[in-house]
Amino acid sequence: MRKFNKQHFFGLIFFSLFCLGLIAPFTFLTVPENEPEKSQSIAPEQTVKKAIKKAERPRHEVKLPNFAKISDVKEKKRRFFAFIKPAVMAENNKILTARAEIERLIAQLTLEQPFSE
Repeated sequence: MRKFNKQHFFGLIFFSLFCLGLIAPFTFLTVPENEPEKSQSIAPEQTVKKAIKKAERPRHEVKLPNFAKISDVKEKKRRFFAFIKPAVMAENNKILTARAEIERLIAQLTLEQPFSE
């Protein structure tokens, strides 16, 4: 049988305090006795307006494939990735440019050179 050492004791104390910390906030909650009924509304009833849904348009000129007409899943997937690839490549290039600039600034900081160009 294992000995009960200080590490186990402190672990048990920590676990107990952790459980107490999780449970304690819920022990002080009070249950409201008189909940207002729905018929006793303070504000007058308002009419709900239905939102008009607008078709979303791309921010740049792009030819959107009609994915609804493609029934083959593999073909739909191939066309989707072919459609999305130029945008992904453009974003990746922006990230690589930003990363190169950050690496340049870190190198200048490491060499204690001024940041001005």
